[in-house]
Amino acid sequence: MSRVVVLGWIASLGGMILWLYGYLTTGSSSFVDWHNKTPWWIADYLPNIQAEIGMALMSVGMVVIYWPGKKNKSTLGRRHATYADQAVAPSLDDAE
Repeated sequence: MSRVVVLGWIASLGGMILWLYGYLTTGSSSFVDWHNKTPWWIADYLPNIQAEIGMALMSVGMVVIYWPGKKNKSTLGRRHATYADQAVAPSLDDAE
């Protein structure tokens, strides 16, 4: 596991803890007035600034974890054989 992926997991877990803290406690007001801009079921997940920052950290962590990494130069030109490539199709001459 690369160092970037580990940092992504740490950001994601830290964001989840911060979001959960913000969701369960009353904190300061949020950056965006979610109740006027979104449906109630979305606005209830972001009640204050701690929940917003936690959700942003979780999103950034997921992007870092699942972003495609650099490819090895040794595997760029290599074609990986699949089961379908290896299977030999019977010809009509073999049916006799």
